[in-house]
Amino acid sequence: METYSDIKKRLLSINGDIRLVLQNALSMECPGLSSLEGWKSTTTRIERQLGEETIRIAVVGSIKSGKSTLVNAIFGGDYLKRGAG
Repeated sequence: METYSDIKKRLLSINGDIRLVLQNALSMECPGLSSLEGWKSTTTRIERQLGEETIRIAVVGSIKSGKSTLVNAIFGGDYLKRGAG
């Protein structure tokens, strides 16, 4: 089983490869490639976020579907209020 550290290293490597491809494409100075600048800045953000020691997880679902109950069960405590209001 891969650890978080292993997955993080692989993601950083893939992100670096993508950044290199974007830099090479942008160096061609072809019309219409300016939109790649946004993707290039995204790779910078990804690298910065992966460098943090915080894991962010989104829990989504409809109202009263058990999101808070799930998070509280995972962390073994009463961290989030349950129910509307």
